[in-house]
Amino acid sequence: MKNIINYTIEIVLFLLLTACGTTIPLYLPPVDGHSINIAGEVNRPGIYKIPNERFSVTEALAMAGDMTVFGMRNKIKVIRPGINGKLHIHTLNLDHDNVWTSAYFTLKPGDVIYVAPNKAKTDSANIGKKSTLWVSILSSFISIGGLLIKMLKL
Repeated sequence: MKNIINYTIEIVLFLLLTACGTTIPLYLPPVDGHSINIAGEVNRPGIYKIPNERFSVTEALAMAGDMTVFGMRNKIKVIRPGINGKLHIHTLNLDHDNVWTSAYFTLKPGDVIYVAPNKAKTDSANIGKKSTLWVSILSSFISIGGLLIKMLKL
């Protein structure tokens, strides 16, 4: 586990994305004292004002248009700034009953919620990279084959 005490939220989220198998660059603007930041696999990521002191993760997800079909209900990260800038990262599993009693289920101003992508999403990102290489190789062989056929006919 890395020591993240002196890292910015952007760096910590980059580390989280990398650990989840995602390499999408992410910039999160700083939030003020009455807002939370919701990122990852939600329909409307962004900064949202907390309407009251008893605001939960599920209410925040609803405010952000709920999770996408690629969001993992069992890997919702709540990143909470602590004393002296130390960040506390806690993973919530919305599929378990004990999530309601977690200290991180009720949000505080400045919290960042990150919904991790599922395996299908991360695999599809990798397929795109691999398929580009294969299409490039295949088109090169087709071009060379076409040239050879044309040269042999002459």
